Amino acid sequence: WRERRTSAPLRSRYPWLTIDDAYAISLGFIARRAAAGERIIGKKIGVTSKAVQDMLGVHQPDFGFLTDAMHVPDGGTIALGGGAVLRLVPIARHGPPRPSGPPRSVFFDQSFGSVYDVAWSPDGTRLAVASKSGNVRIVDARDGATLPVLAGHRDFIRALGWSADGRVLYSADGESLKITDSVTGVPIDTFSPGWSIHAVVLAGPPQDPDRWLVIGGEAALEERSADGPAGRGRLLLVDLGK
Repeated sequence: WRERRTSAPLRSRYPWLTIDDAYAISLGFIARRAAAGERIIGKKIGVTSKAVQDMLGVHQPDFGFLTDAMHVPDGGTIALGGGAVLRLVPIARHGPPRPSGPPRSVFFDQSFGSVYDVAWSPDGTRLAVASKSGNVRIVDARDGATLPVLAGHRDFIRALGWSADGRVLYSADGESLKITDSVTGVPIDTFSPGWSIHAVVLAGPPQDPDRWLVIGGEAALEERSADGPAGRGRLLLVDLGK
């Protein structure tokens, strides 16, 4: 999930897995998403068609959860990345979900790398686009205009986050967190906690929503081996009000 890699069906490796095991795994994934800052907003039901059930060899629908990262409002835009192209697809305001017009394509040069992850700004007008090469670029969703490539990371981006006012962008790879002015592209600060960063979340009371920077991750492999096979999670709370 975090590295956007497709995994082979678990039943091919663990044929003894049951439906209860599958739902336990699903709950583990949703817990990771929640730990990365996503918020559960609903539930979903799939495999409701008898034809699909017969094709898959199952005899009942399956159930799961929806998070705010999966939600696209009526009249919103879906961002699809592939290779060095970002496609912005407008969604109709009424009726069943469908495109309301042709997609707008944003092309990146070869030095930027292949699109790996995106994060919408709080007001929905801009996108932070990360590449597999560790570069980050800000795209205006209204006209496709881009800022110059922001300071690159050494590895692919594991976390992207915006301040509540959209002025500051937080991007993290496996070693460091970069804080950048999203309007000018000027670096503000770089922070390295000494362990692998997997999630960055801004939190605080309504009157100060960016008061704390919550950084989540895990210990390095050699450190985990000393603590047993389960490893050790890491959580750091930075008070930005000081």
